[in-house]
Amino acid sequence: MDPFHSCEIGMVWLVGVAAGAMGGDHSHGGMESHGHIHGGMEGDTGQHSQNAGMASMYCGATDCPSSVKLIADAVAMHAGTDASHTGMAIRFSCDNAVDLARGMAPHHSGAVQMCQTLFAYTTAGVPTADHMAARDPVLHTLCNSIVATQNKEIDFLERWLAEHAGPAGTCGGDDAVALLDTHGMGMPMGCYDLNGRECVTSGVVGAYVQVNADMHVRMAGSMACDPNLDFVHGMIPHHVGAVDMCSVYTAFRAHGIGASEHVEVTSLCANITAAQNAEVAQLKAWLAARGYDPDGGDYSCMGASAGADSCPCSGVTPCNHHGTCERRVAAGSAGKRPEQWVDEGGECEPDAPDCVSAAAAVPHTSHSAGTVGEHSHAAGEHSPSMRAGARKDPHLSFAHGGHADFRGRNGAYYGFFSEPGLAVNVKVEEASFSIKRGALTVDGTFLTELHVVARVGGTKRKLFLASFWASELNENNWGWRVINGSCAGHVFQLGKGGFRRCEELGIEVDMASAAFSTRNWTITVRGNRGPNHRLDVSFLAAGDAAQARPHGLVGQSFSSLSPRYGKQDVYPASGHFVTSAQAEGAIEGTSEMYQVASAHDTRFVFSRFDAVEAP
Repeated sequence: MDPFHSCEIGMVWLVGVAAGAMGGDHSHGGMESHGHIHGGMEGDTGQHSQNAGMASMYCGATDCPSSVKLIADAVAMHAGTDASHTGMAIRFSCDNAVDLARGMAPHHSGAVQMCQTLFAYTTAGVPTADHMAARDPVLHTLCNSIVATQNKEIDFLERWLAEHAGPAGTCGGDDAVALLDTHGMGMPMGCYDLNGRECVTSGVVGAYVQVNADMHVRMAGSMACDPNLDFVHGMIPHHVGAVDMCSVYTAFRAHGIGASEHVEVTSLCANITAAQNAEVAQLKAWLAARGYDPDGGDYSCMGASAGADSCPCSGVTPCNHHGTCERRVAAGSAGKRPEQWVDEGGECEPDAPDCVSAAAAVPHTSHSAGTVGEHSHAAGEHSPSMRAGARKDPHLSFAHGGHADFRGRNGAYYGFFSEPGLAVNVKVEEASFSIKRGALTVDGTFLTELHVVARVGGTKRKLFLASFWASELNENNWGWRVINGSCAGHVFQLGKGGFRRCEELGIEVDMASAAFSTRNWTITVRGNRGPNHRLDVSFLAAGDAAQARPHGLVGQSFSSLSPRYGKQDVYPASGHFVTSAQAEGAIEGTSEMYQVASAHDTRFVFSRFDAVEAP
């Protein structure tokens, strides 16, 4: 199967209602003229109320005047400022070149406006107000170039659209289907014609929605009330968004998808990609030279603490990383179920019981549109004891409680989970990394591949195979071909935003994560940056799934009610350390007994794959 035809069943970003439900104040359909750029939310409290969720993704010094303006710029770029100056939430025509042009024009206008904001809040002399900053010559020169170049490109896009595309239309009528963002923030992402289902199944619309939503999420971070720093932190993901949009255009054009191919648009995308990649490198160097994380780790709101006292479980997590708990409680408030919570902090135990309980106690909202892997249970019905998994290098957490560390053998495959008709294997590879602010170097291992084998269909005679490879993730932690597999002999590939169903088994890919869902299990794999990309894996049971008595390094913990505690590596404060724990004491037998011969081999000492399924 072609990776760009991965949307044949349904999308998490589709809302099966007329776009009029977005509200009459949202006529997203055209593009924002660069000659009429407005400040967005300032003085405009009602017109774009549905985009408050986007502004709420920011944290830090959000009340500072320069922060307010930069946030307003981002909202205006996405939603526009009024009916005549709409933003990137366009009415998709399903013509690849037209939709790229309609989205890129307001995107460019956003960059111009961000530079105008930087000019307004920096001065060549001594700053006269706390919210002002000294002009940075590097950023000032860069912005002069951005304004000149992107205004020219906006002029080209306007002329090209006038010649090659009809009226853009709006998303406010009953003849359009609304699209929402892929991150659960409720941001309108445009629409498509009510009769244009083929437009969606091609995958073009989904790909554009995905990269635009990702860009807006990455742009939203911790504001510092430093116009120079906040500008850089926002412009890097903004530029990456333009490159991603061109990647979508180029990929689908190469596969003959989209009604038209135009040399002018293709050439424009080549120029955008080259120029903005170079400017991203320049901006990252600017951050690094000033002691900031060039990858934006210190800009993210995901791990930001909202204060120890405000989080009911902040003292429970081993490293006392309050942000993780705050994120969980926020996810609960947003209506996300426990299986959707993500340990964004990266340093804390994901299953600290008090934290899970606190988040589960928050009232949850309902979701009208279900997705693969989502069950109809209430949020509190999934006990924390029904989740198990592995994360980082790798630390195992077991159903019903308990932990162990597992090094494995470099290059070997292990049976992580095995029950009748379902097997999950992982590959272990050596990796060296630094922790404790660089004071300690660890020679450990990471999970780098996950492989799923299943018998599917009414008679369980069809074979499903799928592999998730960390090596397919790019520098931005996503890829077009992260999953390769087959369903009853039909080969397929899935990447960012992809979806497929093979009989009763569903696969859904987000950015760096994928979920494999059956009636009884949700298996989630998440890619993470590191010295090399690594994978974190979790297993979530639904109902009485454990009656099948699963086995495997992690799976066996579902088959007993007792917690499992095994050997753990104890890191020193500094120096050099080599991990050695093999989950001794927590698993049946030894780790060697769980080795399988190859990626999709289901045979090991305790395998249950060929056992008779419980009635």
